[in-house]
Amino acid sequence: MSDISVIRDNQDEHFYSLAVEELKNGNFSQALWDKALAKSNFDEAQAKGKYVELRVEQLKDEILEDVENEIQMEEMQGRLNDHENGIEELVKLKNQSLFANVFSNPIFIIEVLIVAALIGVNYESWWYFVGVIFALVIIMTIPILNHLVSVGLAGVFGMTAYHYGTEWWGETGGYWFGGIVFLAMIGANFEIITKNKEAGDVVHSHKDALNEMRMELKQVKAENTSSENASVSSVSLVLVDPGKHIIRAIKCVRELTGCGLRTGKDLVENAPSIILENITEDEAVKAIALFENDGVKGANLEIKPTVR
Repeated sequence: MSDISVIRDNQDEHFYSLAVEELKNGNFSQALWDKALAKSNFDEAQAKGKYVELRVEQLKDEILEDVENEIQMEEMQGRLNDHENGIEELVKLKNQSLFANVFSNPIFIIEVLIVAALIGVNYESWWYFVGVIFALVIIMTIPILNHLVSVGLAGVFGMTAYHYGTEWWGETGGYWFGGIVFLAMIGANFEIITKNKEAGDVVHSHKDALNEMRMELKQVKAENTSSENASVSSVSLVLVDPGKHIIRAIKCVRELTGCGLRTGKDLVENAPSIILENITEDEAVKAIALFENDGVKGANLEIKPTVR
């Protein structure tokens, strides 16, 4: 037996007490009472027992639905938390992979070392040498800037290769040598950019999934809250005692409910009875005012939460 079934069955005594109390106070569901009457061949004594049975099953289903909703939200929150933790790990791995992609590319490392060495020698400073290496590595992890640096570095080395190629093999050889060096450099640099973009895309896709899960959980919570608010704000108007003016009371009941003469008479004579269900408190107050305005003195009406 599942945990939900245990919770459902353990409430039996409470549910039976609640159903019997509803009958005693007249705060019962008219629709459910009509069903109980029909199933009891309109024998009121049997109908009371049948109403209790039907109401207990209804209450069990309600608590089952509430528990299932709670479990659903807890499971969704658990998945959400796991996903958030997973994204934190992914971000760490992505940041590590950005630098790993840079340092694992030998052509780019050669480019960086040559540029850093030239600048360091020019300024006669190790600080410039180290600073250039650090700056170029960082820039290669930043979108857009890494494209500019990649093209710039490849262009500088391509032009240098063209210069020396022209001296060694003539102008045609210079073009070929410069072009080959440029393409090799640009290819190596953009390989780093592509790998870094793929790592970022993985994180973004997981973040999108996380946002969808958050929206789904928010929607479920909103639906449950809306359902709870609806059940709280909905009331029933119970005619506890019609007073001495029975005919006027029947007239008011018929005017409020739109029922026929016989139904109105039964509701009044069988008080306490619910004459209106699933209405707002303001509507219930207006209905009570109708009884007072029509001179139904001594009538006792009560506003009670609607029994779902």
